Amino acid sequence: MPADVAPQSVPQWPIWMQHRQSLRTGDAAFQQDDSFERVRRWRNPVLLFKGTGSPDYLRDIVGILGEEFSAARVHELPGAHALHIVSMPAFLEIFERFLREPSP
Repeated sequence: MPADVAPQSVPQWPIWMQHRQSLRTGDAAFQQDDSFERVRRWRNPVLLFKGTGSPDYLRDIVGILGEEFSAARVHELPGAHALHIVSMPAFLEIFERFLREPSP
């Protein structure tokens, strides 16, 4: 957002205010300082989603995690970071199938 634009003036402001508590963790990915060794040792299945239209840095994070987890599955759906809402039928189908599959 340009520096000369007040956040309160954009159409998204009411939604941002409604969800401000969850938006406060938006920088969590940048504050992460853990090791990939812990990720590589994780043996349980991991289900990850990328949203088409998500910022590149979020898509990159999911891509990297998908490569580093030993048993990861990555799916891409429309809807940016709200893909679970925008693409709910497809999301639920993938999620329910993931839950039904036996763990290794």
